[in-house]
Amino acid sequence: MYLLKSFYKIITNTKVNATYNILGYAGVFPLLLLLILIWILDKRYHPFIINSIFSYITVILTFIGAVYWDFAFFLNNKQKAKL
Repeated sequence: MYLLKSFYKIITNTKVNATYNILGYAGVFPLLLLLILIWILDKRYHPFIINSIFSYITVILTFIGAVYWDFAFFLNNKQKAKL
C-alpha cells in the first residue's frame, strides 16, 4: 500500500507537458476507432474487431504495469541505498 501511495504522490506532483497530452490522446484514438468500427462495419467483422480491442487493451495495460513495476524497483533500490 505504501508503494501505491508513493506512486500516486509522485504522479500528482509532476507537471504535464503538452506533448504528453498529445501522446495520451493519440493512444486513446485507436481504441475509439475500433469501438466506432463495431457500429459501422458488418457483423462478420465483429470477431476480428473485438479481438483487436482486447489485444490493444492488453498492450496498454502492459505498458501501465511496466511503469508501475519500474517505479517499484526504483523505490526499492533507493531504500536499499539508504541502509
